[in-house]
Amino acid sequence: MLILATFQMNVYADVPNILSITRRTDGGNTIIDVKIRHSDPTTNHYISQINLDLDGTIKSFTDLTKA
Repeated sequence: MLILATFQMNVYADVPNILSITRRTDGGNTIIDVKIRHSDPTTNHYISQINLDLDGTIKSFTDLTKA
C-alpha cells in the first residue's frame, strides 16, 4: 500500500537590502558608508560579512556592528 500526503507551507525570508553606499574622505582616508536594512537579525541570523569590489580588488569586512 502506498499513501502519499501533500501539504502546503508558507516560507518567508528576511533578506537584507542595501539602502545606500556613499564614499567620503576624512583626513586623507577614504570612508565607505554602507547602509543595510535587515529588520529581524538574531544571534544566528545577521550580516556577518560585507565584500566590496574596490577597483577590481575584493575587500572583505567582518568586524561589523550588530545594531
